[in-house]
Amino acid sequence: MKPLRLISLTVILTSFAHPVLAGEVYKWVDENGKVHYSDRPKDDNAQVVEIKNKVTPEQQAEARQQARKLIQLQQRRVAIEMENAQDKKRQEQENALKAEELKKTCQEAEKAVRILEFQAPVFEQNGKGGKRFISDEERKQELQKLKQGISQHCATDE
Repeated sequence: MKPLRLISLTVILTSFAHPVLAGEVYKWVDENGKVHYSDRPKDDNAQVVEIKNKVTPEQQAEARQQARKLIQLQQRRVAIEMENAQDKKRQEQENALKAEELKKTCQEAEKAVRILEFQAPVFEQNGKGGKRFISDEERKQELQKLKQGISQHCATDE
């Protein structure tokens, strides 16, 4: 993510900075006849050399356009990464809620098993607000059903 942003910034800055950086270049010949170039004149005999800008306005415009495209691409990537992170966080929260619900259901099932195994009379509410005691056969079936559900869906900490 950061390298692309750095490249984009570099392209933009270099396209604008080139004319600013173009200072004067001086040329002179020393006493041995050797030609020298420098950004500072050696003496009064130094001549200013005109350096032609090899970057055309079209090239500068193209560089700007490429930089814009790179920036847009980077922005899209960042948006996708943010969306993916939000989706992942949402999924983790949903998974945590489901795990908590399953844990509560398992605890309730284990509590019901303990009650049914206690061998005390057990009753259930009938639809009329009264109580109905369950038979030993119903107790056995309910106990078997609960234990099967616990073994299939609940992790044992043993």
